[in-house]
Amino acid sequence: MQVLSKIEKDPKLVYHIGLTPAKLPDLVENNPLIAIEVLLKLMSSNQITEYFSVLVNMEMSLHSMEVVNRLTTAVDLPKEFIHLYISNCISSCETIKDKYMQNRLVRLVKHWSFVVVCPR
Repeated sequence: MQVLSKIEKDPKLVYHIGLTPAKLPDLVENNPLIAIEVLLKLMSSNQITEYFSVLVNMEMSLHSMEVVNRLTTAVDLPKEFIHLYISNCISSCETIKDKYMQNRLVRLVKHWSFVVVCPR
């Protein structure tokens, strides 16, 4: 991917691409790999808490779970952020009407949260 290689070559590029916290959900849903790299490069930014806030409050999806999962394996995320994100995932599961899908997502969230909270 050209974008990823450009970000790797010039980490400061993430400050000039026009990404704002409000645009993060679209990036996460449309290109989670780039979202991960951008967030990793923004870790030392004074805006990272705003990005975390958006990430924790966006609608739960497989892509958002993947982004959070990859971030947890790459850097030490604030415990409060992880707990809030897991809480959001649980709340999302509670609102699903289709019992089959709800069951499936509950199992996924259970497994995922165990991996995130209790890493090897």
